[in-house]
This record gives sequence, C-alpha cells and structure tokens, in this order.
Amino acid sequence: MLVTRHNAAGKAVKRDMTSKVRGGHVYSEDAFERPAVEVVLVGLCLGSDALEIAVSPTAEQPHLPYRLPWAEVTSTRPMSVSVSQLVEDAGTTGTVAKQLRAINRQETISISYAVPLVTPAQPTVPVIDAIPNLSAHDRQVADMAIDFARRSLWDSTFALGLLPERFTLLDAQRVHEAVLGEGLKKDTFRRKMLASGLVEPTGAREEDVDHRPAELFRTADHPTRPDPVE
Repeated sequence: MLVTRHNAAGKAVKRDMTSKVRGGHVYSEDAFERPAVEVVLVGLCLGSDALEIAVSPTAEQPHLPYRLPWAEVTSTRPMSVSVSQLVEDAGTTGTVAKQLRAINRQETISISYAVPLVTPAQPTVPVIDAIPNLSAHDRQVADMAIDFARRSLWDSTFALGLLPERFTLLDAQRVHEAVLGEGLKKDTFRRKMLASGLVEPTGAREEDVDHRPAELFRTADHPTRPDPVE
C-alpha cells in the first residue's frame, strides 16, 4: 500500500507501507495469519412451561448432541449477512438480534448474538436440558444470553419479543416466569408491568375464549426505563 508523506523540506514522498523494516526485521501485513471469525446465535423461545433454546443437532461428538447455530464470517460473507441469515433461519423473531460479546477462542474470534423467537423454525430444547449437552463455549454463550434476558426484563422489550404482536398481561407474566425460572404474584406483576412503560393497550380484547376476555397489549413503540415500583 502506497502512502504519501511529506519530508522536512515539504516534498511529497510516496512510501510503501505494506512492509517496513523495524529493528532490522521486515514487517508485512501478511506476516501473521488473520484469526477466523464466526457468529453464534442464541435463539430463545417460550416452551409449554419453560424457556427453550434453538439448537442444531450434531453427531460430531456423541456426548454433546447439540450445538448453537453458527456461521463463518468471510471476505465474501460479512458479519451483517451472516447474522441476518442466522436470524432468518431461526424463525419468526419478536425484535432485532442483540449482540452480546466477542470471545477470543485461540485462533477464532466468536461473536455472539441473542434473539427472541415467536415461532422457531429450528429444533428447540428446554434450557435445563440443552445447557449440559452443549460444548463449554456454547454453554458460556447460552448463559450470557439468558443472563441478558433476565437483566433486561424491566429495561427493554427484549423478553416480550417472545410473544406475538398482541398479548395479555398473563402472557407477559408467563414470559417473566419462564425467563426467571420462578413464579410471580399476579397482582404485583400486573401493577409493575402497567407502570413500566414497556407495554401499551391495543383497545382490543381476546376473542373466542370461554372466560371473560382479557385486555390485549403490545410492546410500547418507545419504551422508557421505568421508575422503581415496589
């Protein structure tokens, strides 16, 4: 790569910056191998009574039957394309994918994302069953995604992305209970959710139900960070 520099006399001088001599050694941008880059996706969804995770069955290691969906990033397949394809293959999502962090795995840089799935298109397994059957790296990534979902329950609409566009407050409570792994008091949750700024009424109610139709809500267009609600 030629770069123009000016010397002390102000004269323009072109220098080849591809390789330099430093301390008697020649440096070149090709002197070191570039690490491989991969994208790993954690697709979370709501099972019958627990949080589930999308997996790809694998036979590479018999004692580890699952791995998280992943894609390699290359010069012809940039990261944005890899993430978009993984998300598209995962199913119907409730919000955009959230980048978690990058992990240096010796010769590979692994960049992880999490996304809530309304309708998964891949096999899903309850988290409690999936985690022990993943590699150490995939377990770490899955734990980060679950931890993010828990920490952001009252700060963002990420977890509510597990629900269809319109939902009841009981549906929202079911999501929180699945993410937290514990039951919640109905009245307390209802008050907190209504005061959170994360949901807004649609003006409609459930239809074709054999009980009193519940009010339907949707995620707020511009949710605000809620004040603490006791």
